[in-house]
This record gives sequence, structure tokens and C-alpha cells, in this order.
Amino acid sequence: MVSIVEAAVKALKNAQRGHREGRARLKELRGPLTELADEGDVRAQYALGAVALELDDAHTALRYWTLAAEQGDPAALRAIGHLYAAGRGVPRDVEKAAEHFRSAAAAGEHGAMYDLALLHLKEDGLAGRMSRDEAASLLETAAGHGLAEAAVELGNLLAEDGRDDEALRWYLRAAHAGHARAMFVAGCWYRDGHGTDPDPVQAVRWFLAMLGAGCGDGVHEAIQLADSMTDEEIRRAAELAGDPICGDALVSTVRGRAPLD
Repeated sequence: MVSIVEAAVKALKNAQRGHREGRARLKELRGPLTELADEGDVRAQYALGAVALELDDAHTALRYWTLAAEQGDPAALRAIGHLYAAGRGVPRDVEKAAEHFRSAAAAGEHGAMYDLALLHLKEDGLAGRMSRDEAASLLETAAGHGLAEAAVELGNLLAEDGRDDEALRWYLRAAHAGHARAMFVAGCWYRDGHGTDPDPVQAVRWFLAMLGAGCGDGVHEAIQLADSMTDEEIRRAAELAGDPICGDALVSTVRGRAPLD
């Protein structure tokens, strides 16, 4: 039997995708989830915080995330950090946000490592509190545990320092994880020869791979590059992107036979 917490998590995902039935289900589950949270169930406390925030009740989210954090839940610490960073349910306070992210990171919450690094890199009020090397180390740890957004930010940081070959490796790591923006960057860098020799096959590969990630922003670039490539190269790029049929369509497009969908 599906537990209340599991049902709430499923409904939350549906609500976040914009499904009205998901939001309605959250309202139904809020009562029984609250009962479970009030009994001290830490999973219910964390889930209730997320449900409350989705239902625009940041004060309740803070209350139950605080209870979960007091029981040692690092994800709840991270969530509270986001409330302070955004000023939801509390006055905006980047110092307190950093404090909560730091505590969560120390407890092994890899997403909080990313948050902590980004906060220090982006917030003027925290400028100079953390070296770029420290931020890079946090991002590398988070990226190493599968957080694609951390890999992208690490790539950005390395690129700013002129370490293009290292930056490209991290962009590619995120691209292989399905991160559309990283795919676009990888495509552009292979096209232009940043951090590597120019490679139109790899460039078109990543521009086409973006379609599989639900983003068509690389189609124009793929068509432009394919115009000067052989049919074999185009089809090879599409195979690498995991969509051989798209290769046939792209060949037809650049040879003037049919549009690329």
C-alpha cells in the first residue's frame, strides 16, 4: 500500500508540473500528512513542508522543515536555506541562508554544497567570504555526485578563469546527464573550437541531443553546421545523439528535400 508520504510526493510532482489534479490531491493529503508530521515522523515533516510551500503557505513550510531539521534532516536544512535566500515566509537573509546551506552541506547534502557555492559566487553581500577555489571544490563534489547544474556552474567558473579544456569536461558531464543548456554550450564549443579542436560532428550531436531533452534551441545551429557536412557526418552526429531518424531528416533539410521537425 502506498504510504501517505509517498502519495504526497507523487502529488507534489504532478502539481509542480502544472497538473490541477495534483494540486487538488495535495489539499486532500494535507490533513493526514499533518497528523503524521505532528507525531514526529521526519519524512512526513519534510514532505508537509514541501506541500505547504507548493500551496503558498511558506510559514507552515518553515515550521515543519524546522522540526525535521531539529531531527537531523539535512534536506530540511537546505530547504530552510532556500526560504531565507528567497525571502519566503521570512525576511530575506543571505547570511542565514548560507548558514543553513553550510550545515546541510556538512551533513552530506550535495545539493546544499551547490547552493552554498552559488550563493557566495553570486551574492554581493557575501563577496570575499569564500575563495573561488573553495567554491569550485564544493561544486566539484556536488557535480561528482550527479548534480548536473553544479557541473554547469563549475564549467562556468573554470571558463571565467580561462581553463577552457577543464570547463568543457564539466559541461560534457552535465550534457551526458541530460542538461539542455550544457548540451548547447558543448555544441557551441565544439563548433567554435573552445577547449578542444573544432568538431562539427560532435557539435551537431549535442545540438540534436537537445531535442531529446525537450529543447529545440539547437536546431538552427545544427542546420547551419550540417550545410557544410557530408551526409555520413550528419548521420553519425545523429547516431551519437541517440536519434538516427533525426539524421535522415537533417540530411533532407540541408539538401533541400524536406523541413526538419
